[in-house]
Amino acid sequence: RARQLPENPPPPATASQPGIPITGDSPCERLVQRVCADDRACSTVTACNAAEQLLSMEHDERGTAGNPDVMTPASKQCLEADRDRAYFVTCRGKPVAGK
Repeated sequence: RARQLPENPPPPATASQPGIPITGDSPCERLVQRVCADDRACSTVTACNAAEQLLSMEHDERGTAGNPDVMTPASKQCLEADRDRAYFVTCRGKPVAGK
């Protein structure tokens, strides 16, 4: 009789994985709030446009998901984008022209 090796259990779920429940604002909503500001003071900044595109993708994915209150691939991209503080700079008011 052949000896069976135990199956490797799946890695534990983390908040950055698609399918994990979202509580409060989604990762993309938080990214847009930080980069564009609630009053959209930095809406002309390129990073704000990119953050808003990710938010739109997240809304589309959540709309087509069986459960719209879970992380999606776009949610994970927003978590990764939020760590890129060199590109996704926090809005501090009206941006300087050309920035």
